[in-house]
Amino acid sequence: MSSVVDNTAPKKTGRGRPPKAKNTENQVGSQTNNTPSKRYDQDEGPPDFEPPLSVVNRVLKDSLPATVLLTKDARAAFARAAGIFICYVTHCANDIAKSSKRSTISSADVLAALRELDMDELEAPLGDFLGT
Repeated sequence: MSSVVDNTAPKKTGRGRPPKAKNTENQVGSQTNNTPSKRYDQDEGPPDFEPPLSVVNRVLKDSLPATVLLTKDARAAFARAAGIFICYVTHCANDIAKSSKRSTISSADVLAALRELDMDELEAPLGDFLGT
């Protein structure tokens, strides 16, 4: 009795995944993502960015007393607020760097952005962290 080997089955590559289809121009229904990433537009509001929920949860756990409980919605709100804060400070720091004719944001630009945004109470802890 001889065994028959079926060579028509697709070959598997690493971790049991089927091989990726080659992207050809004649392939029907193929979608390619050749569009550049979307840039921040002030008319549309801040871009959708949120730090990982696990990181936000850790910060909340370390910042609040153990007796405080947060709902899932509150945690999501903190994550969204953190993302908006990061984008806001980054945008301001970028403006400061551009006014100095630089394309790289430095820690000094972030500190200056916090001063400009009237967040002076954050400047000292950040300066201590940065060693400035």
